[in-house]
Amino acid sequence: MNQDDALKLLLETNDNYFITGRAGTGKSYLLNRFRKITPRQHVVLAPTGIAAINVNGQTIHSFFKLRPLDGLQNPDRFGYNMRENHIRLLRKIEVLIIDEISMVPPDIISVIDKQLRVARHNTQPFGGVQLLLFGDLFQLPPVTPVKTILKNDEPFQYDLNRLLNEKYGGVFFFNAPAIQRAGIKMVELQKIYRQSDPIFLKLLNQIREGQHNRDTVKQINARVNPEPANFDTIVIASHRHTVDLINSSKLASIDQTLWTFEAEHSGYTKSELDRQLAPLTLRVKVGAKVMTLINDPAGRFVNGNIGTVLNITNQIITVQIGNKKFEIHRHPWNKMHYTADDDGKIVEKPKGRFVQFPLTLAWAVTIHKSQGMTYDAVVIEPRGIFDNGQLYVALSRATNLQRLYLKSPILPQHISVHPEVVKFTQQLRAA
Repeated sequence: MNQDDALKLLLETNDNYFITGRAGTGKSYLLNRFRKITPRQHVVLAPTGIAAINVNGQTIHSFFKLRPLDGLQNPDRFGYNMRENHIRLLRKIEVLIIDEISMVPPDIISVIDKQLRVARHNTQPFGGVQLLLFGDLFQLPPVTPVKTILKNDEPFQYDLNRLLNEKYGGVFFFNAPAIQRAGIKMVELQKIYRQSDPIFLKLLNQIREGQHNRDTVKQINARVNPEPANFDTIVIASHRHTVDLINSSKLASIDQTLWTFEAEHSGYTKSELDRQLAPLTLRVKVGAKVMTLINDPAGRFVNGNIGTVLNITNQIITVQIGNKKFEIHRHPWNKMHYTADDDGKIVEKPKGRFVQFPLTLAWAVTIHKSQGMTYDAVVIEPRGIFDNGQLYVALSRATNLQRLYLKSPILPQHISVHPEVVKFTQQLRAA
C-alpha cells in the first residue's frame, strides 16, 4: 500500500491496525502525517525515551505509570487504584498510537488493555480505543534481559525472556491475549525511499525475512574489506563498548584542544538522562567526526548527517557537512506529558527539558541507535551480532551496495528471523 492510500484508510476507519513495512518505507512519516490531520483525540507513545523523542511523544511506562516487572507480576491489578486525573485522560483517548511496537513485550500490552478497559468501563479490548501500532517486527525485538533486582530487600534474579514465554507463550506484542482479541489488521507500506538499487533491495528483503541463500551471503560478503571511497563513513557495531572505544580512541588521536559541554536539564530521572538522544556530556575537538541529531528547523541539515567540526566556541560549533558549513547552536528537547484539560481535550505539555548541542561523535554508532537512520556510507562489524533483526537493521542503513563495507564476513548465524514473527506476518497478509 502507498502512503496516501494508507493515510486515507487510517483517517476513515476505526479498525485496529499494525502499520509496517521494510526499512525506509516511511512509517514514522505516515505517523506524523496522521497525527497532524486527524480530528480524533490521540496520544503517541513509544517504548524508549529516544523513540519517544523521535515522534514527539511520551514513553509507555511514563504514560501508564508503570515500573519494571509490573506487567509480569499481575497485570490485572494495574487497572485499579488509578488517580482520577489519569482515569479522565484515559477516557478521552480515541486513538492510541504506539511507535516501535516490535520492541514492546506482551506484559506491557496486557497492562495497557486492563487500564483502558477499567477506566472507560468498557469490556472491549483496550476499552474500545482504536489502536495504530507502527513498527517492523523483522527489525529489533523486545529487550529481554536477565537482571538482578531487590525483592523484599533481597537480591532477586529474573530472566525476562523465560518469564514472558511461560506467561504469554512468547515475547512479542502479538502474544498478548488482548491483541489476539482486538482483530488487528495490517497495513504494509511497499515503496522504499532509502534505497533504489533493485539488487540491493532484493538482498535486504531476503535477509529481512530469512529467505536468504548462499548467493545472498556471497553478494553481501563481496563488500568485505574494499577500500572506502573518499566520503564519510560510520561504523555500525552491535555493542556499546565497541562504539565507545572507537569514538574515544579516534577523538584522542586528534591533536587539538578538548572541549567539554554538559547538558542542561530538568525534570529527568538519572536513568532517563542515560538514555537521551544527545550525550549528557559532549566531548569534542576541531577535526572530530560528528553526526547531527535533529532535523534542522531551517532545513539546512537532517537527522543523521555526518560532518567534521571546523570551529568551537562556548555557544557555537561549526560543522562542515559535504561542501557546506553550518553554525550549530544548543538545541532544546522537551519530555512531553499528556493530560486532559478542563475542557476535556488531550493536550501535550512539557514535563522536562534537556538542552545540548544536537551532535554526537560519529566514527561509530550502535545498531540500536542507528535504527531509523539513513547514512551515505556505512562500515559494519558483523562480529558480535547476537539477536534477530540486527544484521538487517545495520545493512539497511546504507543507501546502496557500493557504499556498504564489511569489516568481516557475515555468517549464517548472523541472519536470524524469529519463526513467530514470520507466522504472524503471514497470517495478517493472508487475512
